[in-house]
Amino acid sequence: AAGIPAVLLTPLHGRMSTWAEQHFQRDLTGLKTELPDLLAVLSASSSLARLGSAILPRIEEAMHAVRIALLVDGRLVGVRGVSKAAAQHSIRQWPEPTGVELFDRNDNTLFPLRMALLCPFGSVRAWLLLGPRPDGSFYGQDELDALQAIAPPIQRALFVVAERDFAEAREGRLRRAMARSIKLIEARLSVLEDGIHLAGADH
Repeated sequence: AAGIPAVLLTPLHGRMSTWAEQHFQRDLTGLKTELPDLLAVLSASSSLARLGSAILPRIEEAMHAVRIALLVDGRLVGVRGVSKAAAQHSIRQWPEPTGVELFDRNDNTLFPLRMALLCPFGSVRAWLLLGPRPDGSFYGQDELDALQAIAPPIQRALFVVAERDFAEAREGRLRRAMARSIKLIEARLSVLEDGIHLAGADH
């Protein structure tokens, strides 16, 4: 008999928790459920800049962050709520993390929280940077849990897009190098042809 209330209350508690999350944390719930699908679509064809411009506003709104930025391979690919120059200056003031953890919290005035985004090989490929909430307070456990939930799909999308951007940039450099080589060969052939014509005219 003593176990009956526990059996009845456990499912009820779960339903109440779900209801509370959906009604009082609607932004976080939407972020966790909608962002993975958006990332799956964007990773198919978007650039890093396009990816950043699409996901940063959604994360910023759900987290109620006053500013947010995305740093990939040491390059700032997206920023909101602060100028790019100020964000870059703030990033240069970062202390090196002592270890690879998901969250790194410090006293950086612009971005007190940064989330590590790993490549499949385990090294840090990118950082999601978050400023404080409008009242200056730090994030609660619910917000951190939401960030932890969206970290894997962000990592997958960033890796796919970053590798494609890298490959396209490399192909672009090769095409430009080939174009320069062709122009150089054409110029030398033109000089050679002019010399042959002059030699023929002299005879």
